[in-house]
Amino acid sequence: IGLHANSSTDLLFNQISSEIFNLGEWVGISGFKRQNINPEAFKNHEIIVEYKLPEPIEFEIDATTTGRFNFIANHPGLSRYQKTVTINQRVEFQAISANEKSIDDLLKYIITFQNFLTLALYKSTYPLSISLSGERHKKDYGDGETYKKTIKLYFSSQNFKTNEKPKFDFEMIFDYRRIQTDFKRIIKNWYSKYKLLEPAFDLVLEQFYNGNRFTVNTFLNLAQSAETFHARVHNHTKIPREQYKKMKEDILKVVPTEYHSWLNDQFNFGNNLNLHSRLT
Repeated sequence: IGLHANSSTDLLFNQISSEIFNLGEWVGISGFKRQNINPEAFKNHEIIVEYKLPEPIEFEIDATTTGRFNFIANHPGLSRYQKTVTINQRVEFQAISANEKSIDDLLKYIITFQNFLTLALYKSTYPLSISLSGERHKKDYGDGETYKKTIKLYFSSQNFKTNEKPKFDFEMIFDYRRIQTDFKRIIKNWYSKYKLLEPAFDLVLEQFYNGNRFTVNTFLNLAQSAETFHARVHNHTKIPREQYKKMKEDILKVVPTEYHSWLNDQFNFGNNLNLHSRLT
């Protein structure tokens, strides 16, 4: 929405932004200054509101991509006859790439972070909005200066639920403030290891995106996830590789050759750890 594309080369961007359900509560940083409540003043509706937009929180995703939690708030406006004041703060996740990327490649940054947030919340979440911008998409608004256009991405969300209540920090596995000192290292590790560990993550996350129902299949998926995680992180075997190789050669020497083909199939997986060993 906001762009007419003549070719696929027009669909290249440098930045993707997304408001994600429950992200603001997870970050937990508000620009409102907490006031000491004077009961008498409060009783008489004497209310002071102080607000300052928080600074963005930046972190590294990879060598060419920067991540950011960007705070957005509407201006309450001033009126000759003021009847209402409304300030609504929102938080969006942004990924800013030094290189132009396709929409699919940029969406991977959103999905990867959304899955991190799902583990933190221990509850499924989903994008509320997604927008794109890039160096090749600019517009002159009449003042002689060109500015990047904001292009909204139209999408459907299977996990969207009307009237769903967000979780608060004390209901989460962890929130941003609890890991704040190590967050930059944690999130960079999450992105760098995600491709290796994605099969294990997918098995865990499936329970959240299938309505949070815990079924027999959920249990089997979690067991398989633990097995997959261990196999990809630890390169363990039952017997040291050189010792296993010698054992294999010794066995083949004393066994008739017509059985070698079958034995070699067994040897291919015979040194792998079973699920019990990996869980232990």
